[in-house]
Amino acid sequence: MSIWLENSAKNLLPLSVEKENFSIAIKEWFYTDELIEYEEAEEICELCEKDGLRYHFQIKNEIGNILWVGSKCIEKFGITIYDENGVEITENKEAYLINQAKKKHVKDIVLKFSNCTKAGRIKGHSLKELDEYCIRNYNSEGKFDAKMINYLFQRLENEKIRFRANCFKIDLRAEESKRMLLNLKMVQYQRIKGALSASQRKYYKENSKYFKAAEDN
Repeated sequence: MSIWLENSAKNLLPLSVEKENFSIAIKEWFYTDELIEYEEAEEICELCEKDGLRYHFQIKNEIGNILWVGSKCIEKFGITIYDENGVEITENKEAYLINQAKKKHVKDIVLKFSNCTKAGRIKGHSLKELDEYCIRNYNSEGKFDAKMINYLFQRLENEKIRFRANCFKIDLRAEESKRMLLNLKMVQYQRIKGALSASQRKYYKENSKYFKAAEDN
């Protein structure tokens, strides 16, 4: 038995109805949809005891016991997950969990942002108006257009709100959204680069110089 499986059995079986067979006991447990994000990636999985975790995901069984575990254990052991509509997630569970954690990070940041002081003006608009517009247009998928994300990141930096750019998503489906990205100044592009996917960064690299040349003519 691997140390990973040995630790997991040691930690799970005493809390389960089934006390002997780990493969049976693990089926009692399910993900509760509760998660915690930490400032530093240094937490320990209460199941396998792996360290260096940024996220804890709560699992629970029928008798009410809970464990805070890493996404890899939920994936490897096939622990039950249901989405917000009650549909069971059967594939790519770790990717689903990490995506949920990123969406929660964005929601938490937006909440902090909505509570910060909004004094000052930019190009004739009050920061309060611009902030409220940004928050209002944030959607449930956590996607923003390039112009909005640049404004948001700049405001978060000014307010000294720590955030992780790679948790945010930029929507480039509309042509106008693509133009907004290509029209960014280099300092603005560098500010939002962490929120861009690899394909979006490639799109910018391949098209920005031609777009700016056309704009200048």
